[in-house]
Amino acid sequence: MFGPIRALTVGGGLMAVGFAMQPLQSIAADTAGPIRCELRESSAGPGVTLSAVVNASVSATGSYRLIVTKRGDAGGSDIDQSGGFSISPNGERVLSVVSTTLERGATYEAKLTVTWKGGTVSCNRTLPSAFWL
Repeated sequence: MFGPIRALTVGGGLMAVGFAMQPLQSIAADTAGPIRCELRESSAGPGVTLSAVVNASVSATGSYRLIVTKRGDAGGSDIDQSGGFSISPNGERVLSVVSTTLERGATYEAKLTVTWKGGTVSCNRTLPSAFWL
């Protein structure tokens, strides 16, 4: 129904790709309600990969928006992705994957908002680079 997620490179080391790169570890989730969102992270060499995931106990069609912001001494970068999704009951879908470098002293913020006919859920995560270093 919806096309594949496109790759996008943004200045300052943020890159969004449309596929999962390795097993992931959950870092933030909204687990209430029939549609749930998660932000998952995994180490990726000298960086981190964040995955935006939606889970559902019912079938749903809707949209998502993922915003990832990185700020630090070397400057900052932003990525803003959005798109549509369709999910089956008891399903899980990776909506977007973002990879970024990890500079000492930088802060990374991620916010995923998922909207469907029945409502909206959001997941947020803020981490300093020291979390990974």
